[in-house]
Amino acid sequence: MIIYGGLNEWEVFNNYYVLNTINKNWMRMETFGDKPSPRERISLNNVNDEFLVLFGGYNCSKDFEVQFYYNDVFTLNLSMLVWNKITMKGEIPDPRYGHSTNIYKRKLYLFGGIIRKETEKDS
Repeated sequence: MIIYGGLNEWEVFNNYYVLNTINKNWMRMETFGDKPSPRERISLNNVNDEFLVLFGGYNCSKDFEVQFYYNDVFTLNLSMLVWNKITMKGEIPDPRYGHSTNIYKRKLYLFGGIIRKETEKDS
């Protein structure tokens, strides 16, 4: 089992935990590369146990004055623990959170989510 990001009462995270389901031991893993910013309500998909694909999410400042909505895509190489931001082409979906994604035949399918129209798309 893998956990990325999330929040508690005080902050939003961009840390990465792995649960060994045999010995029930959690490990916080250090990741490298072009890491996603702290966020919650993302989608995260496993591709052939080789890498994870992260899309979108949400974050706000600690004083709740500034909100961020994302439509970016990152991959995490699971053997090297290196993040990579993917440059997208075509008609890029609006930033969103609370959505779901699934990968089928090398394509990422995006379903629903909460969209805030006042947010500018990432470039």
